[in-house]
Amino acid sequence: MVSTVATGMRRGAWAICLGALVAGASTPARADGPMLPPKQPIPDPPAEVTLKIVAPRSRVNAVTLAAMAFGGLGVVAFGIRTNLAAQSDASAASLTSTVSGRTWLAPEQTAYDNARRETRDTEILYGVGSALVIASVVGYFVTAPPSQDVVIHPRRPHATAAVIPISRGAIAGAAWRF
Repeated sequence: MVSTVATGMRRGAWAICLGALVAGASTPARADGPMLPPKQPIPDPPAEVTLKIVAPRSRVNAVTLAAMAFGGLGVVAFGIRTNLAAQSDASAASLTSTVSGRTWLAPEQTAYDNARRETRDTEILYGVGSALVIASVVGYFVTAPPSQDVVIHPRRPHATAAVIPISRGAIAGAAWRF
């Protein structure tokens, strides 16, 4: 099957297509049935189509929100490390006095007090890190770019198609406008 699309052709190509159409039109069609399926009516397009277009987020906004979120996660991770160190110090001071059966001396009391301060610092780090992560999530939704509704009024396509049988197959042609 030879296919020809009649858009953007030069004059010589138009002459060849026109000659092929005339030659194909003079060839009688076979009598064993229709060559083309029955025409289906083209449905009417909807009266209007509404599209929602969302503008992209600015690079500064995205970098700021990502920095806040990852900074908050880093502060929380540092808080976890501080908490583990505080528990280790408190366990070491407690184990020294329990094993020996004696009261704490100044070095054990100092280690235990340092562990309590590190525990307090851990709680502060957890609060600050969590606040940064929550602020970045809230900022993501608050600073979302506005969306815009665009209404498109489609129209029925104007197209013409032709299939012309010839002795060795068929020629197909089409023309349309927008």
